[in-house]
Amino acid sequence: MAALHASFWDGGAEIEVVPVMHRYLELSPWTAIAEAHIGATHRVPQLIGKGWALLAEVASQADAVVTKLAWNPGPLVEALVTTPQTFVHGNWKLDNLGTDAEGRTVLLDWELPGRGAPLSDLAWYLAINCRRLPQSKEAAGTTTSSRGGRRKPSTPPTSSGEVTAKRQGIELTGTEVCPIGQRPQAAPARRPNPTRIEHETRTDRIDRSRRR
Repeated sequence: MAALHASFWDGGAEIEVVPVMHRYLELSPWTAIAEAHIGATHRVPQLIGKGWALLAEVASQADAVVTKLAWNPGPLVEALVTTPQTFVHGNWKLDNLGTDAEGRTVLLDWELPGRGAPLSDLAWYLAINCRRLPQSKEAAGTTTSSRGGRRKPSTPPTSSGEVTAKRQGIELTGTEVCPIGQRPQAAPARRPNPTRIEHETRTDRIDRSRRR
């Protein structure tokens, strides 16, 4: 992840693929409403709608902040533009990672790539894979904060801790806006065969998890 971000650090229009606004609308209440309007029966939009409806009950403090941003991500997108930008994958999680025959990491599911805040990839990875990580997301976040992030040599070091904390706050808020309705991924029962990497739709993955 760090190598990918470093390779496109401060990239411009040439790395803009999917607009940032579209990434934050994909799992918003608008998606559930639109899919229901056309009579779609896919499980993911249904889970999105149920997730947002339950948020106030299960996490009232989060609901007070992120629900209004889910309906209108504009203020979040404007805040993210003020942070460092690079090329992001947009859906970085273990189900989208594999290994080729030479032992190199393979990243799948390039549905939402484009120019964005680098910590958005990291925050999403921690949120979605929290049950598989060797330490809690809180501990991982503390480690990242203590290191102050990787800064360019030309960037003045003054107030780096404050800048990093602000950046993390904005991008972690964005992560809360996105995954409502998606379950954190539990550890697999057996290690997958790295030579058999298949691209699955989100619906396939959710249906599979429900059958376990």
